[in-house]
Amino acid sequence: MRRRDFLVASAAGAATVMLTPSLADAAEPRLRNRSKWSWQEQFDADHHSSNTLPAPGDAALCHIQTGAGIAVYSTSGNGNTYRHDGSSFAAVGPGVWVFGPSAIPDGPGRFRYAGITSVLPHGNELHGFVHCESWDEISSIGQVTSHDGGWTWDWRGTVMEGVELTGEGFRGAESPRVVQDGDNWTMFFGNRHGNGRWGRVHRASAPAGSTQWNTAGMAVEPPAGLNYTLTPVPVWSTNHRRWLVTFASDDGWYMASSSDLRTFGKARRIVRNPSQGDRWYPTLLDPDQPYSGVVGRLPLLTGHRITSRRRGVVGRLVQV
Repeated sequence: MRRRDFLVASAAGAATVMLTPSLADAAEPRLRNRSKWSWQEQFDADHHSSNTLPAPGDAALCHIQTGAGIAVYSTSGNGNTYRHDGSSFAAVGPGVWVFGPSAIPDGPGRFRYAGITSVLPHGNELHGFVHCESWDEISSIGQVTSHDGGWTWDWRGTVMEGVELTGEGFRGAESPRVVQDGDNWTMFFGNRHGNGRWGRVHRASAPAGSTQWNTAGMAVEPPAGLNYTLTPVPVWSTNHRRWLVTFASDDGWYMASSSDLRTFGKARRIVRNPSQGDRWYPTLLDPDQPYSGVVGRLPLLTGHRITSRRRGVVGRLVQV
């Protein structure tokens, strides 16, 4: 396999990242900084009425391909999910409300937030996974099913409530991302323990189509000296022939790779946080793939930046 170099462009002013697969198939990608090349677009993260790229307002973006092109799901800071349809990612239309607390039985009394952060097909159905937040700051993960191509969603129940919760403040299972792994589904999720942002990326598995999940412990350890790993997004890279997972930590966005979704190599920082504020929800996304669990050679890197004003960010992976 010949050598290929790729760049990930991130928020304005941030260094780009080079992913260079080694000569061996299925070898772990090497990551190194290079600031010369970049491409980005910024927009209001909660602006859902514009004909611009959909913003990762308060969660990772996810998508499915449709007969007419692509449908992208984004979650607003108000805890509702919007769908943007178009012939391509760059041409999607205004967001249409498709899910939120009001779509869950007794939802408004239980939840202040219900955002679909992962969608994948199974047979003639679509399955979605929902980041839910209760009024007393406990997060959990719900599962929904659609029989009309992702416009309406039926609540299947809460499937994950967090692991070993301690302390006070915001805590619980959050930000689910589910991928197809053979006949099974694998879920990566953040498990926030309270007491600030302390948390870890955990993994769970279930037979495809099931609502019965088995937790399998931590998936990615925080890099040395850092406190947390949260908002994980796993994808299968057809180019690297490996699983990649991106996540947020204390000082920026990180990436690690795996051959089996169970053992990951050393996580490396790919985007540094700004001098003031944070960046969240680093997501590799490839609109040319059927759903968000697979990326090809030139995916996008999306996320958002929080300073005095939340901004959505989209970067493109560019071959050089």
